[in-house]
Amino acid sequence: MKLPYVRLFLLNILLFGLISCEDKSDRKPENLIEPVTFVKLLAEFQIMNTAINVEQDSAMAKTMRDSVLKYYDIELEQFYSSEKYYAKDGKEYQRMLNMAMDLLSEEQAIHIDKNKN
Repeated sequence: MKLPYVRLFLLNILLFGLISCEDKSDRKPENLIEPVTFVKLLAEFQIMNTAINVEQDSAMAKTMRDSVLKYYDIELEQFYSSEKYYAKDGKEYQRMLNMAMDLLSEEQAIHIDKNKN
């Protein structure tokens, strides 16, 4: 008589185990940064990295990073989880990086034109 309950119990344990072992890394993060904002962040961080390479100041790097994230109202963990999610699709991530580089080129052209005048 107890055998059906034991089977049901074991089946529940098996299902719970399968659900808990599911790869959550493929899931879209709840607080995923929108692609347009993510591209802007990539561009901002590239500018920041260039400045840091010139200055060699890690304290300045953290301050700049925190300032950029605060401006966009983004948490560091949110950026990392979004980057991890977008990087899974190599072609899409490369496209986003190219868009960030295009944005930087446009900004550079604007600054060059301003300096000429």
